[in-house]
Amino acid sequence: IVDGKDLVELGNLGISGMQTENGGGDHGCGFQELGMKNYHNVMEGKSLEMPVEAQKLVRELFMNFDTHLKEVMENYPVMEWYRKLSFDKHGTTNVIALDSEGNLAVGVSTSGLAMKFPGRVGDSPIFGAGLYCSEKAGVACTGTGEITMRLCTARMVVDRIENNMTTERAAELGILDLKKIKEEGIIHILSMDNSGYASGVTNKNGLFHYYANSEQNELVKRPSTYIKLK
Repeated sequence: IVDGKDLVELGNLGISGMQTENGGGDHGCGFQELGMKNYHNVMEGKSLEMPVEAQKLVRELFMNFDTHLKEVMENYPVMEWYRKLSFDKHGTTNVIALDSEGNLAVGVSTSGLAMKFPGRVGDSPIFGAGLYCSEKAGVACTGTGEITMRLCTARMVVDRIENNMTTERAAELGILDLKKIKEEGIIHILSMDNSGYASGVTNKNGLFHYYANSEQNELVKRPSTYIKLK
């Protein structure tokens, strides 16, 4: 994930993250391997290459939240930004890995929603929402975190795979779950089972993911399955 900055050359990741409301940037991260046996939750940090500062609370901004919110709502087209920038090229780095012994691991890192308030926690560091991993499957999500947090998307997809559903079909149902809530947004679900079968499913046309294994020297760019909801 730290090396994800190399993806800048591939055109789907920015060097720095989205700006917060007061300038600067934050990153939320989560890492999990073999179900819940080993997991690490990093809620916020200025940079993946800096020491983690995960438990700081922004008291001053919290106490004046209404003032900051009023200013943003009055001066900026918030919903327009939300739709446009919640899935721009400064987004989430998702990695699902399977080793030669069949052990799965999932890692997710993101700078979060554009113009978020400091202290906002997205889905990336929340197990069950932005990522989840069991001995049978690993799932990572990108897109509008509020959606995957409400639906527990990653955990639901893993559960379906554990009940003998294919990774692609399980993710398709994860996308269709969006119909249960009245909220606009985009999600992209990446999943892999313990046999190495991987897929990507999304409700935004034109998205893709990369795949590689020990038998090939280069990343393979794959189109993700598009599910039209409207």
